[in-house]
Amino acid sequence: AFLKHLQGVDQPPPPAKTQITGPLTLAVGLIRGGTETRLAFKSAVAITRAWVREVIRLFDRFAPGVRPLIMLDEPSLISWAD
Repeated sequence: AFLKHLQGVDQPPPPAKTQITGPLTLAVGLIRGGTETRLAFKSAVAITRAWVREVIRLFDRFAPGVRPLIMLDEPSLISWAD
């Protein structure tokens, strides 16, 4: 819906913030789901990179000229608090 809205704007707005799950949080979820630790982190990095590329591709397609500011959301960072 947001990208469709941007198509109707006359001038591109400043960078648009979006966020995706970061690789640490994704890896923690994969590990909790039973994935081996090394594979979980390797997969999480690859998946996060693919998501970032896809977000950029979607902005290029639906909102040319708008630069996405992509934030990686890492709520699992608290797992390493101690």
